[in-house]
Amino acid sequence: MKTCLLISVYVSLVFSASAQFSKGTIFVGATIGTTSYQSASDNLDYSSGNNLTRASSSKTYAFSVGPQVGVFMNDHLILGGSVNYSHSAKNTYTNTSLVNGNSLVANSRNNTSTVNTGPFLRYYYIDKLSKNIPYIQLNATLGTGHGVSSGNGNNNMTSTYQSDGTTSSIFLWSAGGSVGVTHFFNDFIGMDVAVGYSYSSTTSNSQNATNTTSNATEIVTRVQNNFKETLLTHGVSLGLGFHWFFKKAL
Repeated sequence: MKTCLLISVYVSLVFSASAQFSKGTIFVGATIGTTSYQSASDNLDYSSGNNLTRASSSKTYAFSVGPQVGVFMNDHLILGGSVNYSHSAKNTYTNTSLVNGNSLVANSRNNTSTVNTGPFLRYYYIDKLSKNIPYIQLNATLGTGHGVSSGNGNNNMTSTYQSDGTTSSIFLWSAGGSVGVTHFFNDFIGMDVAVGYSYSSTTSNSQNATNTTSNATEIVTRVQNNFKETLLTHGVSLGLGFHWFFKKAL
């Protein structure tokens, strides 16, 4: 009797733990906080020309949120798609020393918002009796959006400037992968924690105006700067999300 009871409990546990992993099961959820941080520095020493040295540093923060929908192709593999809203903020500081003894100091800030969509593949390494199941995921996105920029600086205190602008016609693509663990609260609800790597390319058109004020005469000169930019970035990301698993009706 005890043996039969133990077998029944074991079978029920296996079925319960693996119920969400079968062909046709619908995978619905959202990544509620994918964040990334990137830091870069660039130091140049000049042997000729007007500059002696230039040092710059930049810090980029990004956050994205969006729904995901997929379907189990078998007991391990999910094929799906996602739509994400992303926001990034980049701060850059530059200090340039000139041969005439002057120095140029500049601070710039860029904020960009984009909407991205694309496919993903997720593969679960199933341990049927575990509430914590590891996975790997590959994803790619295409997106578009807009942004704003601003800046300020000075030329060895002989003049100061303020700038502002907009970023339009943004087109971006990205590709990446992650490894994570889904913790199942029950047969149908799981929480993801993941760490990943992503690479992205962004092209955009920027319209920027700079107002330079002479400290001696207080005359303001306004210069319009329009340019096209291509930006390649890569970095580490951390993700947190919740997903629901809806087994298809028999």
